[in-house]
Amino acid sequence: MLFSGQTISFPVYKGNESNLVKSDVIKFNQSDIIDLKFATMDEASYSFWQSFQLEVI
Repeated sequence: MLFSGQTISFPVYKGNESNLVKSDVIKFNQSDIIDLKFATMDEASYSFWQSFQLEVI
């Protein structure tokens, strides 16, 4: 369990800026600051976004 002010390190995939252009830059720079927010999603919403992603890619 983490509390406010604690830090952890783990690799995070940056993702593509566009699905139309191939980019080899898949990692963040060491100076980048990343904020993560974890959230929940119901199964219907997850299924929608998953099917949308499969159609786009």
